[in-house]
Amino acid sequence: MREVGGPLLDRLALASEKLALGERPGSVSTALTGQGQTLAGHRPYALGDDPRRIDHRAWARLDRPVVRTYRRDREQRLHLILDTSGSMGAAFPERYDRAREIATALAAIGLAGLEDVRLSALADPPRTLVTVAHGRSSSAMLAARLRGLACGGRAPAAALASLLRGAPRGVSVVLTDFLDDAPAGGWVAALAGPSPGWVIVLTHPDDPLVATGEAVELLDAEGRGRRQTVLDPPTVAAARARLLHHRTRRTAALRAAGVRVVDVDAAQSWEAALMGPLRAAGLVVTS
Repeated sequence: MREVGGPLLDRLALASEKLALGERPGSVSTALTGQGQTLAGHRPYALGDDPRRIDHRAWARLDRPVVRTYRRDREQRLHLILDTSGSMGAAFPERYDRAREIATALAAIGLAGLEDVRLSALADPPRTLVTVAHGRSSSAMLAARLRGLACGGRAPAAALASLLRGAPRGVSVVLTDFLDDAPAGGWVAALAGPSPGWVIVLTHPDDPLVATGEAVELLDAEGRGRRQTVLDPPTVAAARARLLHHRTRRTAALRAAGVRVVDVDAAQSWEAALMGPLRAAGLVVTS
């Protein structure tokens, strides 16, 4: 897992307010502009503060830089849910690394925009790792929790429903590989609703198998079952066809329910993922 940070994150914001209300991406307002907030006062400027919050009229009057502070009119929360099932790291470890890097970046962007961030592991049983984090100073803590989070076992749709049940209103973002065999209905039931969530699907060019003519022993990364087989080209082609069909059906069902599904190639960098598919889909915007 690479370090996540740098000036790129300062240029991005979450399109959270309108997305949380179920509105279409496009001409979005972000929490960084004070959308959904009331001006509460001022405080002295500190290193790391967003320059856009500087009140230049107050600076001229007080002869020192100050930033505006806001009181929230309604709760804003980014709920990051990371699939920690065995398939996320079994064949291609970069998939799980990329998922954790993207989650780290989204958390940092959200914290900079005054979002509360909640972090959960989609596992069996599901776990909420951080109930609430707020402010830029929490970025390092969240990054450390993600870096130390191992993958293994299964991630059933029922676990996702459990994590979202009773969670505070906001934007939910699930990072997964869609390599489980659960019906689409469980995902739709968990994520659809008044504030539909997001699903970032970490794909890989070699999903799900790499062709070889040798007999091998396959290990089920989530169920721990074993079986002997020969990975000849027809076997690989059939497996890839089943996977494509499964992903396509689940994606179509989720999108029909208003859930936003974005495919991200796990072979690309987290920076390319943010500036490419995630910005194109409207999850992040250039501030």
